[in-house]
Amino acid sequence: MTETSVKIKFEGVASNLISNKTLYDIMYKQMLEIGMLTYTTEAKNMLKLFIKMFSPEVQATALAGLSKKDATQLKDKVIADSIPNILLEFIMGGSTDVQM
Repeated sequence: MTETSVKIKFEGVASNLISNKTLYDIMYKQMLEIGMLTYTTEAKNMLKLFIKMFSPEVQATALAGLSKKDATQLKDKVIADSIPNILLEFIMGGSTDVQM
């Protein structure tokens, strides 16, 4: 063997993210067509226990990205009973550095 070694120092990386509103609109329309799932009382009770594991601060972030109207409607619910619309700035994006 040559006893060669390599040290790699990862300095960092940056790429732009662009919201994909077109994809979001298509997915949202499909979710509305499919409709909401239904949950048993047992499942809802289990979810209540799960939610209590998180601090109030973390629980409050669950409504981030929703309009005030949707956030108000969902505030005290264990699980959504409607499909809220996400605010534009919270729509997931894709990286501009992906090559095809």
